[in-house]
Amino acid sequence: MRVKYNKSIILILVYTLVIWMGCKNDETTQASKHLTSGPELAKSQCGRCHVEPQPSSLSKNSWRNSVLPEMAYYVGISSSGDKMFNMAEDEYYVLKESRLFPNKPLITQEQWDSLCKYYIDNAPDSLVLVHDQNLDNPSQDFKSSIRYNPSENKASITLVETNPVDNHLFVFKEETKMLEEYDQSFHKLSEIQLSSAVSDLEIQGNQKYVLQMGNMNPNDRKLGKLSVINEKGAVADLIDSLKRPVDLKLWDVNDDGTKDFIICNFGNLSGHLSWYDGSNRQQHEISNSAGPRTTLIKDLDGDGIEELVALFCQGDERISIFYKKGDTFTEEIALRFPPNYGSSYIDLQDINNDGHLDLLYANGDNADFSIEKKPYHGFTIFLNDGQNKFKKAYFYPYPGCSKVVTLDFDKDGDLDFGLISFFPDQLKNGFVLLEQKNSLNFVAKSIPGAENGAWMVMDSDSKNNTIYLGSYNRNITFKGKQVEMMKIKYAK
Repeated sequence: MRVKYNKSIILILVYTLVIWMGCKNDETTQASKHLTSGPELAKSQCGRCHVEPQPSSLSKNSWRNSVLPEMAYYVGISSSGDKMFNMAEDEYYVLKESRLFPNKPLITQEQWDSLCKYYIDNAPDSLVLVHDQNLDNPSQDFKSSIRYNPSENKASITLVETNPVDNHLFVFKEETKMLEEYDQSFHKLSEIQLSSAVSDLEIQGNQKYVLQMGNMNPNDRKLGKLSVINEKGAVADLIDSLKRPVDLKLWDVNDDGTKDFIICNFGNLSGHLSWYDGSNRQQHEISNSAGPRTTLIKDLDGDGIEELVALFCQGDERISIFYKKGDTFTEEIALRFPPNYGSSYIDLQDINNDGHLDLLYANGDNADFSIEKKPYHGFTIFLNDGQNKFKKAYFYPYPGCSKVVTLDFDKDGDLDFGLISFFPDQLKNGFVLLEQKNSLNFVAKSIPGAENGAWMVMDSDSKNNTIYLGSYNRNITFKGKQVEMMKIKYAK
């Protein structure tokens, strides 16, 4: 899921440039004490905990007025007490104990000034973007239908998910806190009252497992929970004290015959990826990194044992493969990205039909300290060489890119991709279809009517070759009726 765009929660899903996220070293290293040049300091300090960002990746204004002042807290140049002053008491102590912020400066004021000068002097005045002229004229190859909010309030959809068994559509609206079920024609079949925004849903038999975030705003409080809805619509809470959970998978990790729960506790400045025993709900931490966003369970190496693939979106942005041995995991980092990449979503598909799963990567979260369109935000295909080494083979620039779904939309035998962008300047092309003409050759098409929603969530129905979009526009003004959902099919 994605979240609302406003000033008060602008850091909602990716607190992207919290540069020293997860670093817990209160003392500067001996090696860094004698460094004086900007490039040396950038490598030693910025590169300690994540991929070192390049000055050219942001404009001078972003570095000078937003990113560097924020970075100052994480090297002790600015007081972390100022940053945490307005936090809730429980959140304050969580961060205090985490030692994310040093007790004393890690570098001197002179070193900090040199580091800032390096980034600002070598940054461009503005970033250069490439415009795809194919998007200027909406394609007529599609037919779509729109559902409007019957209450005429602004749309607040945090979940759109199809049930592959009966192809019903589940939608959660934060406005009413209702989980609603629809048929293919947008006729409502049922609704269930829940307590907070739903970020994910897993269906097993007659039971529906739902993740409730507790508080969508960026926070490190343990307010989220996992609940289950039985066949009669009764709701029971299974696990509480979750840190803004955003992704759920069911998997029998310990091979005891009972499904366990893989949960991404995204958090904000702190978080973790954990599995919870389906029998006794006991937590087992897989990674203590903040910002786990998406998980996939696949047998990547063909040994008959499934691996856990996870995307982390905070600070040390990366895609990791967790190899399972018994009920424990070993992490192998497949790809890493600088902290301004705005990682948002991953999927695994065999793109080139070689029998190996390739990585699909969406990055475009712009709710950070550098709210400017970035030429490296978009959709990327990384091909698998057969040894789980991934190489970039295709990139489509798409500011704000937040999710991808895969379908053979035009039924020509190859895969096409639907992309959404949750970013205000991107509303005109908030949904884009990449139609594959031949191997890794795509044509982008925009859809008439897509400009009427702020598409935060999306899912696909492969059986009916349909894509569903859900809008969250609580802080964006649209004239006329408020669009909640959009259904898109290929017209030919």
